[in-house]
Amino acid sequence: MNQDKLNYYHEVKSRLQDKVLERAKLLVSTSYSFYPPYKRLETPRSQWRNKDYQNLASLIGISTSSLKRLFDQPGYEGQIKFTKRNLDTLADFLDYQDWDELEKKISLEINELS
Repeated sequence: MNQDKLNYYHEVKSRLQDKVLERAKLLVSTSYSFYPPYKRLETPRSQWRNKDYQNLASLIGISTSSLKRLFDQPGYEGQIKFTKRNLDTLADFLDYQDWDELEKKISLEINELS
């Protein structure tokens, strides 16, 4: 993978991380039934435990290992392959029709800053 494509990929991944956390925090803050197990979403990710990733993964509907890959957790860093199904699930969680629509939105955001 050439360097420009790799840089683009990392920027997309970073923005996706931010969007997922923002959406999860919004869902948790607006529903008291979610709150207790998800309170740790407010802490820095460096302090998260496996259970925190499990909770967030179950909220989104993807596996814990896929979520850890998204957030480059130890043992998962540098893994850049995601299935279309996982990408579509993340897009759905973020209220997009599918991954293609979400990726287009993220690309536009990146290009606006360039």
